[in-house]
Amino acid sequence: MMNKKINEIAFWDMTANDVMRIGATMEDTQPLYKELWYENEICVLFAESNVGKSILAMQIGEHIARNGKNVVYLDYELSIKQFYKRYSNEKTGEMYLFSDKLIHPDLRIEQICSEEEVEERFFRLVEIKAKEGVKIFILDNMTYLCKNIENGQYAMTFIKKLKGLKMEYGLSFLIIAHTPKRAVNKPIVKDDLAGSRKIMNFIDSCFAIGKSAHNRDIVYIKQIKVREGEFVYHEDNVLLCKREKLNNFLCFVECGYATEFDLLDTKNKQRDKTEMKNLVYTLYNQGYSFRKIAKEIGFISDKTVGKWIQQYMQTGNNNIEC
Repeated sequence: MMNKKINEIAFWDMTANDVMRIGATMEDTQPLYKELWYENEICVLFAESNVGKSILAMQIGEHIARNGKNVVYLDYELSIKQFYKRYSNEKTGEMYLFSDKLIHPDLRIEQICSEEEVEERFFRLVEIKAKEGVKIFILDNMTYLCKNIENGQYAMTFIKKLKGLKMEYGLSFLIIAHTPKRAVNKPIVKDDLAGSRKIMNFIDSCFAIGKSAHNRDIVYIKQIKVREGEFVYHEDNVLLCKREKLNNFLCFVECGYATEFDLLDTKNKQRDKTEMKNLVYTLYNQGYSFRKIAKEIGFISDKTVGKWIQQYMQTGNNNIEC
């Protein structure tokens, strides 16, 4: 106990320069998948049902495994037969050959366990695998383990347990989460994630999948929270993807970029883009901050507000048209 107290005192005596010197000796955090998920992060991927969360999550896990790192994919969604059908040829039975570093535990016993037993087994077995050297875990999905996800306090407790494991063993978690059906005329925001106010404070990063209102075959990926790296796939540059089955592997193929606004249902938009830009300038001229303007309009971020104001200042026009 005395040693623990001494160590705690030493931590509290650290200066900002001490932190800087330690930071200088540490290696840079590396991305696990694009700019969406980095090492030692708790990351959340969310979307409504039948958009392709599990497909993208498995694609991410296979990508990481193919690059030489062990990944545990905890699949509480698909049965063994369903998984086989998803990654095989329906006519010939030919199967996709996954990387041997992609671990896919048999979770059938969880179906007969109580909620408390399932959660206890999850944390216990994650710790066992962590002690064996596995650093990367994908949880599909959070709702199965965290039944009361709508209860922010309960969700926060669950995330804090994950954070304890992350800090002790240097782990990385990707958590899949469901959201209710969304209006097709609204952009994806952090409040779309159930229990978001509590969860967002404790996770490191978050991204989401949205549907194009104009092409049923197209979905888009948008970053919601970033701690490492940069916001690359923001509302003005979402990543477009199309679902395909390549060599029996169901996945998303990238097919360009777009603004999220252009993918929304134009018939149901409350304001068109020109009208919104003019409103941005009007509010700015009234002394509103970028953040307050974004909150007032509801469709855009404070970063977009700043970009539009900068465009206006450069042109000197009386309105901010496209």
